[in-house]
Amino acid sequence: MFRERPKLGFALALTLLIGLAALLRAFPDEFKFRNGGDAVRAMEWSGMVKDRGLSVYPELAQLYIKKWVGFSTPTRWGWIGLCALARTLFPHTRDVYTPMVALAWLSGVLCLLPLAWWLRGKIPDGALLLSLLLCATGPIERGWSHFPMPDSLCLLMTLAFFAALASYLERPSTWTLLLIAFFSAANIAIKETSVIFGVAGVALVILEHRRSKVFHWKAALAISLGGVITALVTLLLVGGGATLWTLTKLSLHGAVQSSGAMPYVSGPYFTYLVALMVVSPALMVVALGSYPTVLRATPYSDAMIQVALVTVVSWLLFSCFTFTLRYVMFVDVGLRVVAACAVWRLWADSRKWVALVTLGLLVGHDLALHAAFYGRDQIYDPSIWAMTRQLRMIP
Repeated sequence: MFRERPKLGFALALTLLIGLAALLRAFPDEFKFRNGGDAVRAMEWSGMVKDRGLSVYPELAQLYIKKWVGFSTPTRWGWIGLCALARTLFPHTRDVYTPMVALAWLSGVLCLLPLAWWLRGKIPDGALLLSLLLCATGPIERGWSHFPMPDSLCLLMTLAFFAALASYLERPSTWTLLLIAFFSAANIAIKETSVIFGVAGVALVILEHRRSKVFHWKAALAISLGGVITALVTLLLVGGGATLWTLTKLSLHGAVQSSGAMPYVSGPYFTYLVALMVVSPALMVVALGSYPTVLRATPYSDAMIQVALVTVVSWLLFSCFTFTLRYVMFVDVGLRVVAACAVWRLWADSRKWVALVTLGLLVGHDLALHAAFYGRDQIYDPSIWAMTRQLRMIP
């Protein structure tokens, strides 16, 4: 629909924004939070896989069952395997966590690519480039690019999944169908809670059916097939259905009842709304305040409905659990797209000074709050409690 700039010009702008994202994501000399937590478990487990291969997996699963110490489970074999591979390829790094941090850093930088694929042609190029800029400067996205955790990689896979799905709904092809299945499977293997994004993807297929009266059953099947493939591989790795069922029960128990982070992250269904308002107040005000207006703008309508649906469905489903803010990075990206479209509409409507001030406010908040939260690695797992204390809102 939109081709306002030559392909070469857009590619150059995209390259510059990726470079900016890389520069804004400082690569740490070492990981400071070395005791306890998901990163330590992933480091230990990936070391076992690196030294002894996949045959160690049943033992690893039993070790987790007998000494259950948190929410992160060995079912994240995609992340553990990638960490083991990275540590094998780079065995002599200064810090043992560096290969894992490199995976998170690279994923955080490359997140701009699937977002560009998803929205290219659906919104004006100017709005898309502003979306990419705001994702490059986002405090959550920047902060989690330098922790040895799967969240940035999960965000990359989630954006690629929705990009492939949107591409298939617009122009069905076998290639994009295979990509849907691959990203669906890979995302769950990296982080089991990514099942929620699969549900949001099915919601998008249903929305398209209501709009076009065409039900893309192959896309829904590909999403489901990805989940089935991951479940089967996990079953084989951990040593059978009984072990997988026990791991699943422990994981669900940790998510809804006994997570070690529960004193800091539990709360009502609008917990994430509060957390996002703390970390990105300007973004929340602009995105939520402007969405009705942006939605009514004809050139943006289809894309905004699509982005809003998967963002809100993901947001609501994650609100059923006691997770920290990093789990909803994708929701933050959706809000950034809406805010970028609002700024671009102001610019296109010749309210250029208002657009520039709004953009400056958004980017300024991003830079200031990133420095407050992540500038010196003060926060490992951002929760409302940790963020409000960092801002001295509570003692």
